[in-house]
Amino acid sequence: TIQSVLSGSSLQATMEYLCSTPKSEGHYIMRAMTLNDGSGGAVISHTDVTDRWLADTALRESEARFSKVFNSNPIAVYIARYDNRIILDVNESFLQLTGLTRQTVLGHTMPELDVWVIPSEDEANVERFRQQGSAHDIEALLRDRHGGLHNIQIAAENIELGGERCVLVLLHDITDRKRVAADQLRNELLRVELEKEKEMRELKERFIATLSHDFRAPLTVIQASSDLIGQFFDRLSLEKRMRFVAEIQIQVKVMLEMVDEVLVINRAQSGKLRASPTAVDAVAACRTIFENIQLIDTEAHEFIFSAAVPQPLLLLDEKLLRHILMNLLSNAIKYSPRGGRVSLDLSVRADSLFIRVTDQGIGISAEDQPRLFDEFFRAQNSGDIPGTGLGLAIVKRSVEAHGGIVSVESEQGVGSVFSVCLPAVPASHDS
Repeated sequence: TIQSVLSGSSLQATMEYLCSTPKSEGHYIMRAMTLNDGSGGAVISHTDVTDRWLADTALRESEARFSKVFNSNPIAVYIARYDNRIILDVNESFLQLTGLTRQTVLGHTMPELDVWVIPSEDEANVERFRQQGSAHDIEALLRDRHGGLHNIQIAAENIELGGERCVLVLLHDITDRKRVAADQLRNELLRVELEKEKEMRELKERFIATLSHDFRAPLTVIQASSDLIGQFFDRLSLEKRMRFVAEIQIQVKVMLEMVDEVLVINRAQSGKLRASPTAVDAVAACRTIFENIQLIDTEAHEFIFSAAVPQPLLLLDEKLLRHILMNLLSNAIKYSPRGGRVSLDLSVRADSLFIRVTDQGIGISAEDQPRLFDEFFRAQNSGDIPGTGLGLAIVKRSVEAHGGIVSVESEQGVGSVFSVCLPAVPASHDS
């Protein structure tokens, strides 16, 4: 072959050939350059170009693989110039996604194709890409040529093609995935709603049964007392008449308190339970409620009251304070065995009134404590002890309406400590 080059009329010729040497393994790609010197002779130079040849071969193979991946990719892909965003190439998946033709797309930018439902988002994404050098997991809404909407997940990377800086952009259609996720979320919300509805229905049924029982007891006493007065009025002494009347009044008061509990919860659920702070002697108000509970208890428990309140005149909602204390103290004596200690501690720190009600009762399990302040909920160990399941719910609602917080520490068989913190700014005597 070299001989044929030398015998030609060209002054210069170049060729590449494969060769090997006896003392080496493998083959080499050599470049031979011949130069006719005009007198029948020639100058021949040989250069080892194996590395360049291998690099060129690897580049061609890489481009072939890229082309194959690009064209057969099920995800829509396009390549655009970095500077002006003009589209240089797209794959078949891009055309199927947008419904456009190759001729329509090439030489244009994505904004010119008018496929983005919110064009301003595309501008923001481009700016973000240029600042960060890449983009991943960006979501946008694309409209195809037929008006169909697609949820798109965008990824973009800088690449170099033929020495020119370009951008490779992948548009992953996640519409079906979004739809499935939305369906799953909708089903889960529906399931939770149905569970909640079922739970509320069961709780309300239990509440109605409990409330009916609790109403029946005082009504029975009222009925019996009124019947005795009606039938034996002339034969009853004045003392007995007054005792029966007093019993009727007590039971009416019990029923009114139960009705009041229901009304408080109803106001709270409708967002109408609000605090109206006025100047209140906190120590005197709390002591009065504490002593009333003590009288009702008829010395069945040991009562301890303590107060560390330097300035007792505070801005408080006295009605909400009564709801809080009456329910906490009533529960303390209701769920404590005879002879147990019930204490009420008051203190003021940083314009807040701290109330602690401690008992030595049956306690509350760790499992029940998270739901303890829910409407109609009663702890599993409450047994046959009467109750509507509204007392602690009223406490929580009253505390929150006052802008405070309530918490509980309890251990079964040991007792419970309910802690309340209420905002309580000191009030002047003329407030």
